[in-house]
Amino acid sequence: MVNHYGEQDFRDVIAGLDVALQRFGEYIDANQQIIIGGSYGGFMTTWAIGHTSRFEAAISQRPVTEWLHLTGASDIGYNFVQDEMGANPYTPAGREELIKRSPITYAAQVKTPLLMLHGEYDLRTPIAQTEMYYTAIKTLTDTPVEMVRFPQAWHGVSRNGLPNLRETRLTVMFDWLQKTLA
Repeated sequence: MVNHYGEQDFRDVIAGLDVALQRFGEYIDANQQIIIGGSYGGFMTTWAIGHTSRFEAAISQRPVTEWLHLTGASDIGYNFVQDEMGANPYTPAGREELIKRSPITYAAQVKTPLLMLHGEYDLRTPIAQTEMYYTAIKTLTDTPVEMVRFPQAWHGVSRNGLPNLRETRLTVMFDWLQKTLA
């Protein structure tokens, strides 16, 4: 939600999952839930695992993990962060707000095994977003975390990337989940 990333949208994800478990419990393993998302969904994945340990595994693809960095590094311009987050990164109050709303701030709390995927040519959410979060998880926790870099891949690797990379992406995710959930 504009100006409120990680607030009601996070509560909606959790509430939706609870309703799905209640309604379709015979089809869903309540003890082996995973969360997967890309771009905004990647943000939501990293946000969620920093705020709950209910998931058995997580896969984050091309996420925003640190809003201050994104401001000057993304191809969507310097206004995007202020417009979407309602905070000016060049004021003390804005910086404070953006730090509070960055998943990396909560990295030390992550207990969910995590796979991170990112294209090396991504200008929308530069690969440094994943590199920083991966490093934070590695240095602050004992949580299993892996990072996969896709060469010649932009932000939309899952939809319009090179066919071999789209296939590799799916294979990497399924293999990692099999290994992690075994």
